[in-house]
Amino acid sequence: MNLSLKSLSAAVLISAIGAEASACSIVFLKPWQNERVLQKEDCSFVNGGDQDWIEGGASVDLGNGFVGQNIDRSVNVVDCNNRTGINISGPVVGMTSCGPSIDVDNIWPLPPGLVPKVEGRLAELAIRASRRDLAVQYDLNERFKADRRKDRFSQLCGCKLYYPDSPGAKL
Repeated sequence: MNLSLKSLSAAVLISAIGAEASACSIVFLKPWQNERVLQKEDCSFVNGGDQDWIEGGASVDLGNGFVGQNIDRSVNVVDCNNRTGINISGPVVGMTSCGPSIDVDNIWPLPPGLVPKVEGRLAELAIRASRRDLAVQYDLNERFKADRRKDRFSQLCGCKLYYPDSPGAKL
């Protein structure tokens, strides 16, 4: 292999590594570059968090006063009857240079054994999720806390959409 071909191969390898690193690296935005959260009528959103990295899919009615939403490689399940919710993270399926690779496809849409059936039963859902080696966070406000109002998204949006008379829709 001649020198110019070796140089080209090295350049391609370096640019590929750089592209992978930049694809998953946190981008440090200046305050004026940070965008306001854009949340649609179906509750999907972009630009969440102080670095605009949190995105959410459309909210789904799970029945019995429960709504679910795929958010940033995890799932929020909210009980609109009492304004409580949990966040379930999918199983870690490998490691990347950016950290754990999480397969949200294994938990969204929620498998039948994880769909809540009775009002106020998020604790049981959390136990069933934990038995499947899924990570559970109980305080949605803590999980997606943001410093500035423009970086927050409504985690009760699905309650307003599907259960407008519920306590969860009144906030």
